[in-house]
Amino acid sequence: EVDTDQCTGCMNCMRACPTEAMRIREGKALILEDRCIDCGDCIRVCPARAVRSMTGSFEDLTRFKYTIAIPSPPLYSQYGIGITPNHILNGLKGLGFNEVYDIGKACEAYSAVLKEHLHNYSDSKPYISTTCLAVVRLIQINFPELVGNLLSMEAPSAIAGAYKTARAKILGISPQDIGTIFITPCPAKMIAVNHPIFKMDPTLDGAIAISDIYGILFTAMRKIKSLEPLHNSGGVGVGTGIPGACIASLEIENAIAVDGVINVIKILEDVERGKINNVNYLELWACPGGCIGGPLAVDNPYLARIKAMKLMRQMGTQLNITPAEVERMRAHLSCDVELSTHPIQPLGMDAADSIKKINERETLLKTLPRINCGACGAPTCKAFAEDVIQGRAELVDCVFKLKEATMESIRRGLDMAQKTPLAIRRRGA
Repeated sequence: EVDTDQCTGCMNCMRACPTEAMRIREGKALILEDRCIDCGDCIRVCPARAVRSMTGSFEDLTRFKYTIAIPSPPLYSQYGIGITPNHILNGLKGLGFNEVYDIGKACEAYSAVLKEHLHNYSDSKPYISTTCLAVVRLIQINFPELVGNLLSMEAPSAIAGAYKTARAKILGISPQDIGTIFITPCPAKMIAVNHPIFKMDPTLDGAIAISDIYGILFTAMRKIKSLEPLHNSGGVGVGTGIPGACIASLEIENAIAVDGVINVIKILEDVERGKINNVNYLELWACPGGCIGGPLAVDNPYLARIKAMKLMRQMGTQLNITPAEVERMRAHLSCDVELSTHPIQPLGMDAADSIKKINERETLLKTLPRINCGACGAPTCKAFAEDVIQGRAELVDCVFKLKEATMESIRRGLDMAQKTPLAIRRRGA
């Protein structure tokens, strides 16, 4: 969302948005929700911090009798080299969570099921990972023909969310009294808590940004006197979210990891054109550097990657999960709903109206300077032409068109003055 009181209308978010979902109207940023993929690039570039993710807070914990913290693996690489995942998990308990769930195990179960799936690969199309929800949204909106390439697998956080049902039986309380709180660097994951993509019902109860918890968690870790053995996943679990880090565990040759939404768009365009051949699997991440480069992370992504890779080397790059554990978690990775497309709304009410408006847009575009200066509040002249056709902008919002209109008005005034009889002009003077 945009805090209009903070927004200065600087246009940084509009220029950075990869799907042209941002506009500047009346000096303030505006989000076109049907185009937004929740990548958070607008958050990353806003100097006034006026664009913010719809995050939760510690007040969410008071809604539940029992709370379970579920830290995303990138959290493990946000602190100094000497701070281990076990320090972080213990620190979360020190903050007041009743329990922590090491999602690394769920990530390893995801990798194990994915490995089986890819080793049975028999299709001509490359499968596309679904762990980055911003990429899933991008495909639903901008590449609807590739929805069928997406793996029919829920993200590992679904396993962690389902964990509370088992805990409720053991604790003898209602599942509604247990709150599962995801700690993440990702705005798309924040949105998916309340609006899941793969499930009919939410599997998590809340989410807190790593940037919101970073400082107080560091303080909590410094107060720890003795460590409980809470971390039990291997290097694959720790490395989840780093582009290419876990591909080795899949034991396949034809896999590509791509990060950064602009690079992802280019690779998806190549897939759409049939230019990607002999590739079984595409691991795509919207954020540069993957999840450790998320807009709600704190540490420098390059330093975070070094720390994460060091942890992976220490813990091993092989899956640290038993077949029994995989089978127990497998069912939670299945999708309840078939992924649908969410293409950008057509210009018109029906096909004929859309064709008419497309022609109007192209005709108008030819009269524009086509230098994409952004002064009109749209990222490109083509986007501005569409906004005018849709009634979201006025033609004179373009400074060049405003200049033309002003000069035409002055010229008409001069013409009228010249055509006025001399006697009348003198009388007026």
